[in-house]
Amino acid sequence: MTTRAIIFDYGNVLDVTDDMERWLAKRDAMAAPLGMTGAELWNLLYYTEPWQKVKRGQISEGEFLEMVLGPLGIKGRAAQDEFMVKLIEGRDKVHPDMAALLRELKPHYLLGLLSNTQLVEMETWIAEKQGLKGIFDAVVSSAKVGMAKPDPEIYELALKLLRVAPQEALFIDDLERNTSVAEALGIPSIIFESPAQLRRELAARGILPVRP
Repeated sequence: MTTRAIIFDYGNVLDVTDDMERWLAKRDAMAAPLGMTGAELWNLLYYTEPWQKVKRGQISEGEFLEMVLGPLGIKGRAAQDEFMVKLIEGRDKVHPDMAALLRELKPHYLLGLLSNTQLVEMETWIAEKQGLKGIFDAVVSSAKVGMAKPDPEIYELALKLLRVAPQEALFIDDLERNTSVAEALGIPSIIFESPAQLRRELAARGILPVRP
């Protein structure tokens, strides 16, 4: 069946960085005064119960930050926001190659964004803060809909919003646990590694180069 829609994850896909080693070194440096490694800090933020709750909209972003950063001595919303902005810096923008790819695909395919995120208003954020207004035909924020990958229902919602059958979509994510569920639902998938690798995969599937 012909591909009509391409659904992108956000984290580690659209915001991938060219200099991961430099970013990881910064993460380690920020974690060291807290008595942990960069990996331990990241796991605390994104692999514990508070993240499971905030990404499903069960607690607010402020509550989430207090639960994970408060015990580390980072008190108050201003200090917590400042810490997170510094931590995410370097991963806070859509990669130029990915933005170019989206604009290349847009005239020919429906585009969706399916993200596990604490951002309830991700549709506004991706349009205004990332300069991608009008690019996505459907934006699904886990915090807004109360579901998160790999819940099958969130993939089904994305398909419904795009008005396509599973076989008419292509899902792109960096985590196999997310692509495996998509494939079980009949959605062809690509595990993202880099912008160049994704372009090769899209070319192999006949999606690139796009034709008038």
